[in-house]
Amino acid sequence: MYNVEGKIGGDAPLSPRGLQYARALPGLIREKLGEDTNLTVWTSTLHRTIQTAHYLPFTKLTWKSLDELDAGVCDGMTYEEIEVRTGSNVPSWVVSSFLSNPRDEHSGSGFGPVRLTPVPGSVS
Repeated sequence: MYNVEGKIGGDAPLSPRGLQYARALPGLIREKLGEDTNLTVWTSTLHRTIQTAHYLPFTKLTWKSLDELDAGVCDGMTYEEIEVRTGSNVPSWVVSSFLSNPRDEHSGSGFGPVRLTPVPGSVS
């Protein structure tokens, strides 16, 4: 429920509204794609993505490469808390994350080292 609280990162569960969406998702997919649709659903390893896919009647696979970037020491903080902690505004924090290539668990992932990774198997 980090997004409800304005926090970034984390491995929070879905909010009540997110659970409502997850329960409605199978009907939406059947409505849009038909009853005979057969899909493979890929999720990240984060709980909220797995919860979102839970009610889908399809094969589900998790893939760590789909996880969001690690926010490091700012994980679980609001943007206001990040400003207080870092002494700079959020746009500067985002820019520095984009330009940095952190090497330790406290710095987070940063955007610089992100690379495209091929999806295993075939995509259809």
